[in-house]
Amino acid sequence: YTKESYIKKINKKTFERNQEQRIKEGDEILKEYQSTSNSELLAFTTKAVVHKLYLDEIEESKASDLGLYLPSLLDLEKDETIVYVTVEEKFEGYVLFGFENGKIAKIDLSAYQTKTRRKKLISAFSLKDKLISILSLKEEEDILLYRYMNQKENVLLINSSIIPSKVTRTSQGVQTLRVGKHGKMTGMERYVGSNLEKYRAKKIPSPGRQRKSFI
Repeated sequence: YTKESYIKKINKKTFERNQEQRIKEGDEILKEYQSTSNSELLAFTTKAVVHKLYLDEIEESKASDLGLYLPSLLDLEKDETIVYVTVEEKFEGYVLFGFENGKIAKIDLSAYQTKTRRKKLISAFSLKDKLISILSLKEEEDILLYRYMNQKENVLLINSSIIPSKVTRTSQGVQTLRVGKHGKMTGMERYVGSNLEKYRAKKIPSPGRQRKSFI
């Protein structure tokens, strides 16, 4: 999946040849997924809709191909854009939705599994507050949260296990990052490394710790 929303389905043997993948000039590969033809691509959009694309329905690409333009394969509205993509088969794990108010909704992936081959699900997440980031987790992981308030940035490191999970897709989430009256959450990402342990909290909500000042 690329920054400009192109996708390629490539046979494992072909992929293992390590051929250079052709992409549009200025584009970049954001993520690669190892999956089977039984998997589903889930595309979350600005309309709180999750569009489904079944991998057994799309053609294989070659390394020399640009790939398929994902928005043209989905029934998107004119003002609807894709904000996050994941590929799932067993629907095990969670999807985290981080909101500007410091809340995180941790939704069971099974909430997006359907018995029939539906093309889209509405009310995929809450629209009550501004969405900042989405992450899909196969298992519990460490995540970093960022707060901006009064020209200062705070960082909070937590393990996702301390956030209670929900089965209702439109859950507004639980207060995880304490943002204060004039603050807001500006980012949520996976934590890979070991040099930010001083920002770790074992209980939520937490304001995190200040990392830098913009004054």
